[in-house]
Amino acid sequence: MDSKTCYKCDIEMPIESFNKNKTRKSGVSDWCKSCTKESKAKYYLENKSRVLMANNIYAKENKEEIKKTKKEWRNKNKSRILRKASIYYQNNKEKIKEYGKKYIEKNRGKLWRDLPENKEQISAKQSEYYENHKIIIKIYSSEYKKINRCKYNVLQQQRRSMIHKALSTLTKKQWEDVKQKFNNCCCYCGKELPLTQEHFIPLSKDGEYTVNNIIPSCQICNSSKNNKDFFKWFPKSRHYSKKREKFILDHLQYTNEYQQLALTL
Repeated sequence: MDSKTCYKCDIEMPIESFNKNKTRKSGVSDWCKSCTKESKAKYYLENKSRVLMANNIYAKENKEEIKKTKKEWRNKNKSRILRKASIYYQNNKEKIKEYGKKYIEKNRGKLWRDLPENKEQISAKQSEYYENHKIIIKIYSSEYKKINRCKYNVLQQQRRSMIHKALSTLTKKQWEDVKQKFNNCCCYCGKELPLTQEHFIPLSKDGEYTVNNIIPSCQICNSSKNNKDFFKWFPKSRHYSKKREKFILDHLQYTNEYQQLALTL
């Protein structure tokens, strides 16, 4: 039997449009899925309190059985659950992150990971996991660095700033804007090379990790400058250019008075 007529809406439909029912000769219900769903919804609205009470009583009386059934279903449909969760996460990424931040902020100090008696356990588990997955973690870390080079550099610099207790506010977008302003070239030599985040005032001399102190530099120029003073190092550099010097200082909003003062120090 490929089709059947619904007893309620009197429409002939494919057999797939009916729920399975072993008590019927046809093996399916007399009503189609749409009519059954509509009927159940109507009954629920008319008898909401009665249905909820019956559900609560059933749940209390069959707690273990329900738990076992749910576990079996989850084990049987793992791939389906993961696929749905992945789709939901992709469509609601920002919403989930925002909710997570609010939840952590609201429950700071009360979370399982924040309790002193659990910190040793967490540390031991993390060490054990690292030892058992050392090679995989290294491969993943290496690939992540290659794919997210810009983001990784920002995180590394933020960590350095935290160690030096310096102000750290530079974002990934700000860094991209700064590179674009310098045409994705080194601010010192003007060459189109892989760029690093150069601290105009070094961290060791209380330089901040902010948009007003970070400029793009190639690795060679960055290493050459190191923690030297810009006003003493750059004029002696073989790549010195009055035009590039002015552009850097204008970008960092250094006034002429401050420039003159820095050169006399």
